[in-house]
Amino acid sequence: MLQILAAPPLLFCLLMFSGATDWIYSSNKMKYQFSPDTPFFPAYLAAKSVPRHRLSVRKLPYTEIIHAGKLRYGVGLGGQFKLFRYTEEGEAGPSQNRGMQYNFSAGITTQTDLEEGLDVIGWDGVMMSETSFSIGEKSFLKIGVFHISGHIGDEYLQKVKRKRQSYARNEITLALSNNSFFNLRTYFEVGYDYSTNRAAPDDPYRLEFGMEYSGVGAQKEKTVAPFAASDIESYQEDNWRFNQTYQLGIIAQANNFSRMYRVYLEYYVGRSQMSEFFNHHENHYALEFALDF
Repeated sequence: MLQILAAPPLLFCLLMFSGATDWIYSSNKMKYQFSPDTPFFPAYLAAKSVPRHRLSVRKLPYTEIIHAGKLRYGVGLGGQFKLFRYTEEGEAGPSQNRGMQYNFSAGITTQTDLEEGLDVIGWDGVMMSETSFSIGEKSFLKIGVFHISGHIGDEYLQKVKRKRQSYARNEITLALSNNSFFNLRTYFEVGYDYSTNRAAPDDPYRLEFGMEYSGVGAQKEKTVAPFAASDIESYQEDNWRFNQTYQLGIIAQANNFSRMYRVYLEYYVGRSQMSEFFNHHENHYALEFALDF
């Protein structure tokens, strides 16, 4: 269990400074912000690889992981540090505004077995570095670098006597997001794993797409409202099998919309969300609380 707490110092710096006030410098139609409150390209609500604070209880009707219980407790610690933003006002108003923002994210997620004395089954470490661009009032582009590594809990490792696979992905990512429809966001992302020691040497690609509805509204006229989100991932190394996540719940936004709280029900079917077990498939129902900042 102690290994879960041994997160990189950078993660704790991220948490410490996440609420920092932004510094703004303006010149004519150009504006520079350090530590802005909100991102151009918000994190996907239903994506499990996104670093965020989360707490969940999961019931698994099906799992291929041997000696792993079907009632689990999930914990996530992490978030996004919004570092710098540059915006330029368009001549014809908001529809022609342009801008760029740089963010860094880091976090860990873990699953513990409620049927086996809270033994840690596995945990993942995630880091992201991304630059996003506003290409209009409602369209955004993101280019980034993404790292995820899988780990096995010591208790589980001692019980099953298996070797660690040392699963890791180091990706270059490209994504598009659009908010053209009222309160509805769609996105599409492609990732290329440039690691030299990846699990499947000839299968580097990953695709991800999803939809999100939030009753908060595009103009943020509400602070508490229902939401629904879906995320579908597909890995070439997994023969393009779909990993599907669906969420339905309540969303609340605070601190000038820089913090987002959610309580929701979730259904997931696909490969294990613990990367070390990437070649095992599961499905679960969950009650979850999440915080984004």
